[in-house]
Amino acid sequence: MENKNIRKKSAISAKRMIIPAVIAMLLMHALIVFNTVRINNMGRIISLYTQRNFTLADMSNGISQTTDQLTKTALQYVNDGDEDTLDAYFEQLDSVQSSYAAMQELIRSGIEAGQGADHHSRLSADAAPERSAAGYLSASTDAVMERARTEMIAMRLAAQSRGADLSTWPQLQTLELPQELEQLPDGAKFGKAHELLADSKYQSTRGDVQRNLSIAVGTANDENAASIQRLSNVLSLYRLQQWVLMALIIGTMIVMIVLLFTKLLIPLEKSAERVQKGESIPKEYGFSELRRLAESYDDLMEHRNKLEEDLRELSHTDALTGLPNRLAYEEYLKKLMDAPEHVSLTIYSMDVDGLKETNDRHGHVSGDILLREAAACIRKTFADSTGKNVFRTGGDEFVAIRLGDTQEQCRSALAAFREEQERRGISISVGHAYLPDIRGEKLREMFEEADHNMYEAKAERHRDAEAHNT
Repeated sequence: MENKNIRKKSAISAKRMIIPAVIAMLLMHALIVFNTVRINNMGRIISLYTQRNFTLADMSNGISQTTDQLTKTALQYVNDGDEDTLDAYFEQLDSVQSSYAAMQELIRSGIEAGQGADHHSRLSADAAPERSAAGYLSASTDAVMERARTEMIAMRLAAQSRGADLSTWPQLQTLELPQELEQLPDGAKFGKAHELLADSKYQSTRGDVQRNLSIAVGTANDENAASIQRLSNVLSLYRLQQWVLMALIIGTMIVMIVLLFTKLLIPLEKSAERVQKGESIPKEYGFSELRRLAESYDDLMEHRNKLEEDLRELSHTDALTGLPNRLAYEEYLKKLMDAPEHVSLTIYSMDVDGLKETNDRHGHVSGDILLREAAACIRKTFADSTGKNVFRTGGDEFVAIRLGDTQEQCRSALAAFREEQERRGISISVGHAYLPDIRGEKLREMFEEADHNMYEAKAERHRDAEAHNT
């Protein structure tokens, strides 16, 4: 029942929704194109005025923040004398001056929004806010430069007290200091620099900057708002003429947008993300076309994943013994290179004794039985909980790798291995190497050591066997 509900919910077809909606949109667009042109023209003019207000506000905020930063940068230079801080100060001062110049130009020139509009929307000359706003902006500029002069005097005094070379900064080098400050001893200049930046008169100029700047922006915005209001009244008349058609087209667009987002774009985006991650695609959302695509993709992914798992298992497993093979062994070694330090590592290198003799005397079937019995013996003794740490690396060669064992556990494992061989009636030569702390650069040496120990053990068994026979 739940699957049927899901199918009904997502059964809407994109083709059946889009084609009628596009036809309706084309018809309504043909009816409102004339008024749309007029509305767009009026909206463009209003947008220019609105953008002007935003631009003035953004510039004002930027100037306020940079002006405050000038004080902090100047004080920082006075304290630490870092030349990079001095560079930053003059970059900030240039930024403030550029912003003031841009605001002056914007207020002075205005926006020629009247071009292309009818007589209702043309701007009258007396509606421009340039004169009064420009005056307040100029007063704010003067206050900033007055603060900057005080800050530069303080920084020059601090530089002189440190004996700094000011040739890189001509603004400071050519700055004329009052005689009483120039004659101060170097030791007193540093204290005077702090005193200037803490002076109440200097601090009060910040209020002059902010107040005049706010009045300038407010004056310009108030007069812009009056022009916007007048233009908005004309725009309302145009919109009234086509309100019904606009309501229809907006409603149609909203329905289409909602359907496209909820039934196509969002599901398609989520589906693409899941495809990139190799995950299945949910079938409970989207147009019916997407649902059918999701079903086909999920079937394909399920089949592919099964094939990949089967192939990987086959490629990493020895067919005779069921143990991981040489390929799995090599991959395991690569992972060991990334193993954390302070973990012990024990490598057991093993070789089945008498395999060739068994094959020669009793046939390869008996040899295969011997190898399977040896694999079972090795797995039982050395395999961890995953069973992925014991390998058949060659014809009669096996390797086991243990992490985290102590030397005592290693000796116990070797003893248990011998007992298991006796119980099964087989013989396997084994050599091992132990490392208390694993590190990648020592792994190859350990493998060689384990192999060497294994061959010595095998040689010793041969000698014992020959001595016993004689």
